[in-house]
Amino acid sequence: MRRLLTNKVHIASSPCAISSKGDPVSLFGSLITGVSALSAQSQAMGMVANNIANVSTIGYKRREASFQSLVTSDARNARYTPGSVLARAIQKIAGQGALQQTNSTTDVAITGGGFFVVQRAPTGIQETLYTRSGSFSEDANGYLRNTAGFYLMGWRIGDNGNLPAGRDDISSLEAVNVSLVGGLTKASTAAAVTINLDAAEPMVAFPVAATMPAAFKRTLKVFDTLGAGQNLDFQFQHHASPTASSATATPTPLARSTLLASLAHVDSGETLVISVGSVSSTFTIGATTTAQDLIDFVNGDTPLRAVAAAELTTAGEIRIIARNFGDAVAVTAGIQTGSQSAAAALGFTTMAAYSASTGASGTGLAPATLLTAIPGISNGDQVTVTVGSSSDTFTVGATTDLQDFIDQINSNLAGLARADLTATGALRIQALDLAHAVSVTDATGTPATLMGFTASAAAAPAPPTIFPDNGLALTPNPFGWWQLSLADLDTGAVLRRGSLNFADDGTLNGALDINGAKTILVDAINWANGSELQDIAIDIAGLTQFSGEYNVTSASQNGAELGLRTGVEIDRNGLLTARFSNGQTSPLFQLPIATFSSPDSLAEQTGNAFIQTSESGSYNLREPGTGGSGLIEGSAVEASNVDIADEFTTMIVTHRAYSAGTKVIRAADEMTQELLRLR
Repeated sequence: MRRLLTNKVHIASSPCAISSKGDPVSLFGSLITGVSALSAQSQAMGMVANNIANVSTIGYKRREASFQSLVTSDARNARYTPGSVLARAIQKIAGQGALQQTNSTTDVAITGGGFFVVQRAPTGIQETLYTRSGSFSEDANGYLRNTAGFYLMGWRIGDNGNLPAGRDDISSLEAVNVSLVGGLTKASTAAAVTINLDAAEPMVAFPVAATMPAAFKRTLKVFDTLGAGQNLDFQFQHHASPTASSATATPTPLARSTLLASLAHVDSGETLVISVGSVSSTFTIGATTTAQDLIDFVNGDTPLRAVAAAELTTAGEIRIIARNFGDAVAVTAGIQTGSQSAAAALGFTTMAAYSASTGASGTGLAPATLLTAIPGISNGDQVTVTVGSSSDTFTVGATTDLQDFIDQINSNLAGLARADLTATGALRIQALDLAHAVSVTDATGTPATLMGFTASAAAAPAPPTIFPDNGLALTPNPFGWWQLSLADLDTGAVLRRGSLNFADDGTLNGALDINGAKTILVDAINWANGSELQDIAIDIAGLTQFSGEYNVTSASQNGAELGLRTGVEIDRNGLLTARFSNGQTSPLFQLPIATFSSPDSLAEQTGNAFIQTSESGSYNLREPGTGGSGLIEGSAVEASNVDIADEFTTMIVTHRAYSAGTKVIRAADEMTQELLRLR
């Protein structure tokens, strides 16, 4: 009996027996595992507490605990060594928080990915931070700062509306400051008018005399670079076509029903050759042909109507007008049955508005007037008529009269010039080509001077400036010409002057520019008040010419007088714009959005901001809505992405896990005590 008891004690004291029935390594390891469980759950509870504490923090991103086991490896499969648990904080930065509307126009929130770029100071080299906390307000210096005191960064918009170069780099950003704009004056750069001009307005001669009052005026207020209002006056005058024309000159005015064959030296069967530029057509006079028939022929003949138009003037003249500037108009004899051609009897004369002409200053001359009867002109004197590069010399004879001189010029310079006597008895020579000047000079003696011709005619005046600036789109309508003078109403100075042409349907005949508009550019305007020289593009596409009263439908411009800043606002594309009391706005900054490959790997900083880490990847600055970045919502902030219900659930689970860990430690402690009682 004693021997057996001894053997039991011996067996209990054996290390092998203790190891197999009460392994101290595993037992003490259980204590360590329990302690690690308490530590991990404590950290988890701390994260829950922090999340709940920041449930009302704007832009706060919650954290949650992620547990992982730490295992102790053992080569012997029969023996187990417990490990422990590690709690790791996982940031939920990419999680979107709910948007909350605010009354502040400088509050902004991001819907989607990305961060606002902020810094701790407005200038200087420093660490760049990124945040979703968009509760910004203007400080005493005009900077936009959030509740943590960070300065909002953005791209400044240049005067030309462009963003700075090198926008991929943080150095392209600057602290957003809105105090730099205390007031705004916006110089007018564009204007537009929609006006109907009365097609029934009588036409005045062209060129329009400087003293001729405008048929219609309309004043538009524009603004210079100092914000002062300036009165831009639109002055319209209906004028005759500035192209070549030919009109009848009969002893008595013609009516539409006048029979041409009833006129002296106009016989039935005679023909008129009507030439406009390179186009010619022949009109035959019949026994019942009227003045209206001739007008209808010009306006209806296919070749002619493309280059000319005819009318019966209020003075009783049949006038044939060229549509194009380069075309001359001539009506010459075709078939002639009597001693005088129908063309001569009707008295068609060429009146080319842009051909220089010289003429006798006196009146009362007749075709039969002998040249030698004019005091000072002798038999054998010579006069030379030069038209462009061509010339003809006429020699005065003892019996030559004015008609001889006219006939020779019309014969030898046919197609280049036309000589005639005006209704007042003045001798006139006009070039048919608009580009040619006319000069009449003395070759021998002084006949040119004594007949009243100037020694040398001035060069042919230039055609009028055509509005719009791109010129005409269609062949001009001879009855649709208006002169437009743009003048400074206060000083009377004409800033720009030109002629408009309206098509047969009453719309403005003008070619479109590259922007699809019909514009007049009034450039380098000097208002003489110290403001900068100003350019204004005026859209005149709305001008029309219909029979009816003058009517201004609209007149507008894009300038503004001085206005004070009333606030700023930020749109969803990140454009920060200042508003002014004059109703104008001015873009100041473009807010970028910074994106990262792994936003959850950013490092959190005090003030609800983050910094870049090696795990997050490098920043990318993007305009809102591009490259995977979100959009910006103005007058809104992003709430915390903490869910209270979820946090309470996590807190209960954490509490229970912590309690279970304490029970593991208590049980392991009791087992250790039992082990130590063994003797």
